[in-house]
Amino acid sequence: MSTGKAATDAAVPLGWRGAARRFLWVLPAWLAASGVVRVAELVASGPLDPHLATVAAGFDVADFLRWLPLLFLSAWLFLRQPKPWPLALAWSALLLAQMGLSLYFLIARTPLGSDLFSYSLNEITTTVRGANVAIGAAPLLVGLLALAVLWSGLMLAWRLPLPRSALPLGVLVALSFAAWLLPLHGAWSQGLDLDRRMRAQDKAGFFLESLAQKWRPAPAPDAIAGADDAADVAPQAAAPAHPDYPFMRAERTQDVLGGYFSPARRPPSLVVIVVEGLGRDFSGPDARLGSFTPGLDELASRSLYFEHFIAPQGRTFGVLPSLFGSLPFGEKGFADLGDRMPEHADLFSVLLANGYDARFYSGTNLDFDSERAYLTRQGVTKLRDLPWHLRRHSLPAGSNSWGFADADLVRLALADEAKESDAPAIVALQTISMHTDYHFPGQERYRARVLERLQELGIQPAHRQFYVDNIDIFSAVLYTDDAVRSFIDGMQALPGHADTVYIVTGDHRLPELPLVDALERHHVPLLVYSPLLKSPARIAAVSSQLDLTPSLLAWLSHAYGLRTPVQTAWLGKGLDMFAAYRNLHDIPIKPVKTESPGMLSGDWFLLRGQLYSVSAQLAAEAVANAPQQARLQSKLAAFNAASQRMLASGRLLPPEAVTEFAAWDAGARQAPSAASANTDATVQLQVRNVSLQGQYVHVTFLNAGSRSSTAFVPLLVVTDAAGHELQEVNGAPLRLTGGESRTVQLRLPENVLRSERYLAVIPADPNSGKRVGAGFFHISLEPR
Repeated sequence: MSTGKAATDAAVPLGWRGAARRFLWVLPAWLAASGVVRVAELVASGPLDPHLATVAAGFDVADFLRWLPLLFLSAWLFLRQPKPWPLALAWSALLLAQMGLSLYFLIARTPLGSDLFSYSLNEITTTVRGANVAIGAAPLLVGLLALAVLWSGLMLAWRLPLPRSALPLGVLVALSFAAWLLPLHGAWSQGLDLDRRMRAQDKAGFFLESLAQKWRPAPAPDAIAGADDAADVAPQAAAPAHPDYPFMRAERTQDVLGGYFSPARRPPSLVVIVVEGLGRDFSGPDARLGSFTPGLDELASRSLYFEHFIAPQGRTFGVLPSLFGSLPFGEKGFADLGDRMPEHADLFSVLLANGYDARFYSGTNLDFDSERAYLTRQGVTKLRDLPWHLRRHSLPAGSNSWGFADADLVRLALADEAKESDAPAIVALQTISMHTDYHFPGQERYRARVLERLQELGIQPAHRQFYVDNIDIFSAVLYTDDAVRSFIDGMQALPGHADTVYIVTGDHRLPELPLVDALERHHVPLLVYSPLLKSPARIAAVSSQLDLTPSLLAWLSHAYGLRTPVQTAWLGKGLDMFAAYRNLHDIPIKPVKTESPGMLSGDWFLLRGQLYSVSAQLAAEAVANAPQQARLQSKLAAFNAASQRMLASGRLLPPEAVTEFAAWDAGARQAPSAASANTDATVQLQVRNVSLQGQYVHVTFLNAGSRSSTAFVPLLVVTDAAGHELQEVNGAPLRLTGGESRTVQLRLPENVLRSERYLAVIPADPNSGKRVGAGFFHISLEPR
């Protein structure tokens, strides 16, 4: 075709077939421009190695093919036009949206999904102001380059003669349908920790897939597989669930806390501190990144310290219903139901019914995530949040856009608490400074303290750049740690301290620091401190925020005669006080508002269709195990079915059961049978400690059960940074009696290069080599 003919084609509107053929010429312009954005994102997000680049390319190709029809539809009308600028404008908007998704990931360290549409315009505005991240020159230059590539490519496409055939487009469409069969969660994308996997994920594809899941019609409750087995995920070993109220259970929670406390002169007050973003990997003993909460660490040494505690939600939206109500999520979080929240009991409402006072302090606006609606529903009238404080005080200089910085909030809260009586009360304080933008008054002093803390922790100079790059986050952790301790110290100076229990936990682990696995975002500490505590204890058994309220109310009812609900909808069955690691719980986990929940059950975790094996460190390793995957899918289907029934009926309990309270009935509180446990608690092999001493690895194995184990071998596996096995070392076979522990010594292979090498240590079957207990994974051979 001649150049003159090409000019003629470009001068008049094309028919539908011509437009389809022109699409083949404009595709390279789009791919080149979006490639500029994608490469810039990968480079800016961290070191780029061949394995990561290969997985990222796989995601990009698969998602491009999957969503090709949508891209075609976005261009259809514009392809018929005689000039390229209408399509250039339309695709420029798409390109800027892609840049926005990349920038969101670089800031939040997690891809943006359909949870964007779960927030009101006011909440989105608050979040954007809270991020307060300056856009430097680099993103602007990348944007200009990408737009230049797009526009020049489209100009060229309009000057070229139309392809003679649309057959290549038909081939692309066929490949598009075939791409939906590609296993994006398959073995080809394994070998990356969670942060590197999220870096590899195509952000536009993730966003579109999230939208598709959000708008996919939910099946009717009775059509969901396992709907009649909702009792399988019932947290309490009780009578079968009522078909119309699948979460309803007769209250059977045992008093597991009473033996740890001396009697008080009256029912004790509760002070609950919910720390924004507090994660176990940077707080407490043996924290993966080193502990940046020295104040809480000292308090933990005098507390009941739960080192394997789970926050069921990955953002703040679920913390109040989980922690205080042990409640299901609903569609986008229980509190999001607003006026449609089913009638229920929670810690606030039960204590208020027993004569307690209730006060809640927050430096932010409690309308965010519908927290005001939830607390008001419980009967809490003393809500002292940002609007309440601003009516009485001006916002101090240096406060961030979320509201009062933590130290200022603590100062105001203590001033108000000094005016209150010492009568029994539940007092809650919710912090905010460990949230983007991680700015607060006096930050320079805390930045200097981060560098001092690195020295105290013995962080090697070669590894300090990570902490320097994230110095605002770590300085905010140190700042909030000081604020929380000052609040507890201030409360101790007030009347009633001798009869007070202090509870500290995180709402979730902050997402802006890289995550090594899918469970780390939900791994938070729990501290329970009181002058009434007989002695401290460190508890390794897994519990979750869903278990706290049932256990607190069981203790207060048993020890102090409080009247508590006869029928409950608790998801939790109470705290597990076992000293060694084990998990007897089924814990639903919802990372974001609009995402379908996953399930943590025993030593297995199912999320987004991927099964993970959970170690004694609470680390999640992607595995393939069809029987366990089917078991967890069944439990998850039952939980989802029960949730759908709750949403359809608008009820958790019959109306008459909501207010039916009774005193402690020892006969009704029979301990659950061993058969109701998720795991075989009588034999549970686990690795308890791993230490490196020169060329030797010292490993402590424990049988946390009551009967002798079968023979097993200590298995040491050396891997590279991508998780690929390099070498193995076997120890001599062992048998452990119930409760017995034993430390063995294994020699590292002579030719192991320690740079970027990692260890996994597991108890293994001597014949098959398969794991037969909970191990430790991804232990760096380099000193931190």
